[in-house]
Order: sequence, then C-alpha cells, then structure tokens
Amino acid sequence: MATQTEPKSIKPQVFSPAKLVEVVSAVRAFCVIYNTSLTYDTMNQIFQKAVEERMPVFKAALSGVQELPIFFGDGQIRLGTAPLDPGSGMFQKLSNEFQSMGISGISILPSVSEDDIRNMMKTVVAFPDEIAGLGLQHFLSRDGVVGIVENKPMAQPVNGDVSESSEPRGQDGNETGAPVGRGGESTVAPNTGTAAEAHAAALRRTGHMSPSPRSMRDFITGAIGALGRSEAKVEEVADIIATEFEHRLNERIEQAGRASEKRMRRLEDMQDLILKELENHAVAAFVIDSHLRILSANALGRGIFGDTAAIDSKSPLGAFILSQCDRQEVTVSGVVRTAHLLTATPAGGDSMMLLSLE
Repeated sequence: MATQTEPKSIKPQVFSPAKLVEVVSAVRAFCVIYNTSLTYDTMNQIFQKAVEERMPVFKAALSGVQELPIFFGDGQIRLGTAPLDPGSGMFQKLSNEFQSMGISGISILPSVSEDDIRNMMKTVVAFPDEIAGLGLQHFLSRDGVVGIVENKPMAQPVNGDVSESSEPRGQDGNETGAPVGRGGESTVAPNTGTAAEAHAAALRRTGHMSPSPRSMRDFITGAIGALGRSEAKVEEVADIIATEFEHRLNERIEQAGRASEKRMRRLEDMQDLILKELENHAVAAFVIDSHLRILSANALGRGIFGDTAAIDSKSPLGAFILSQCDRQEVTVSGVVRTAHLLTATPAGGDSMMLLSLE
C-alpha cells in the first residue's frame, strides 16, 4: 500500500516576480488538463498529450522551490492566501468545482510526474462524492500519487493566539506584509499562508493580482508602472507582458474550442437522432454537403449506397439534389423512390443537406 507523502516545509520560499509568472502558468496548465479530463478519458491520446505538453510548465514553476501550495475558495485560486489572476473564468471554475468536492488545497511537489497528474484527474472526475466524504489524500495515497498531496489552510498565529485572519502581523502587532527581498522578491513560508501579503504585493507588482478583472491595457500599464518604480527589471516586465498576453490568448482559444466542440457534439447527436428516427419509419436517410459527399447515413441508406463516398452529380438523384427541389420521384439503382431534401446553409458556411428516400 502506498504511504502518504507530506510536503516538507522547512525554509521560507522566495517567489520572485518571474517565478510568480511561472506559478500562474502552472496553475493555468492544471486548469486546462482538468477541463480536458472532463471531455476525454484519461487514456485518450488527446488527454495524454495535454498532460505531456504541459509538464515543462510545471517543472519550470517548481524549479528552485519546495512546493506550490495552491488553495481553492470563494471562486478563486490562491498561492497562500493571495488570489492568482482573479479575473480568470477558468480559475473560478476549477476553484468552485474543487471546493464542491471538499478540496480546499493541494501542494504540487517538484517530484510530480505525468502519472501523478493523470491519476489525480482520473480520481476527481470519477469519484467527486467519495472525495467529499473521505478526502482527496485517501485516493492519492491509494493510487500511488506522491507528487501531489492534499493541503488544507492552517490557522495563523497572531501575538501567540490562533487567528483565522488572512493578514499576517509584525512584531508590534500591526498588520504588515512578510519580508520582501530586493528586486521585488517575496519571502514566503510554505503551507501556513502567513505570508499572504508578500504574495499579494509581488503579484500586484507583476500585474497578476488585482481587486477586480482588468483589461489587457490596464495590465500592461501596471507592469510598466512597476518598471518606472524600479520594482522590476526591463527583461522581467517584457517577459511578464508577453507571457500574460500568450496566456490570455490561449485561454480564449481554449474557451472557444470547448464551446465549438460542445456545439459539434450536440449537432452530431441531433443528426444521429434524426437518422435513427427516419430509419425507424423505414426511410433511408443521408447527410450530404454541397459537393454531394455523403457525410453520414443510417443503416437503410448504407444498404443502398454501401461505401460510396459521394453521389454522382450526373445521376438522376444527383440532378435532383442540385435542383434544390423539395420533393421528387427519382430512380435509384433501378428502383423508383420518392426523394425529400432539406437544406441548411449557415452564415458563411457550407450547405448541409438531409436527403431521405422512401
């Protein structure tokens, strides 16, 4: 039986502005992999490729750090208690879904492997109710996942007492941020969340944190402002802006791709339903395009044309289709049949036709 692996939190971690950019990238990669697991089985090549392609992102973010303590709550993903990219719908979705399973946080360790990520995604998709009851770590240990461990926020000490406040305090008892090193680096104690403001300060400087969603122009203005205040180097600001642009673009593409994929699946399901229903009424049916290529057919339709890829435009049936008449008697393979045609032409798209033969 696999033994539970606990993250080692000995020395404070230092997250530079450049490292915070890598952390945000890693969290985005995690979101993309999770969304992919909702559509494809973890053994599917598309899912496998999604994990494989994003492993370098995790390795870059984990290079030189002890762990990435990520927490979920209130529709946000946090590093410690500092929200990461709070305007991201992708982050909000993951946070809400993980929180609904009772997963309040995880730590991703430098040893994380493709198998760790695959096994975790397989579990959270298949056993959400069980995770809510037994806890994520039960399943991670069972499945031999050692590079990801469940992590719960810990109460913070304030003047010797335990407090749930997210604001760390200095020696004088006043609210203050944790030490911020030279060049905009933030010193952070892992797991405890006691350096939330250090995260927040560094994230604000790099433009990865704001109290509300911001436009790309506002993001760039904030990043350039950090340069003017000598809080970041030119190379860091350029990399931050380029990376943020790439991530925002990829997120939009990902969202558009998922929406398009869902629409295509709905259309395919509707198409299959119509073809099957016509078959139940002893009607041969086909879906064809403007080039008379047969895109799909029910069993009766395949019985007429077999493996034929397209209808001959010079045949009586082809001539009927090109005429765009609604109904006509035609001879097909020596048999006189009543043909019906329905045509749909989406804006800017190719015509799709439903052809039925009685």
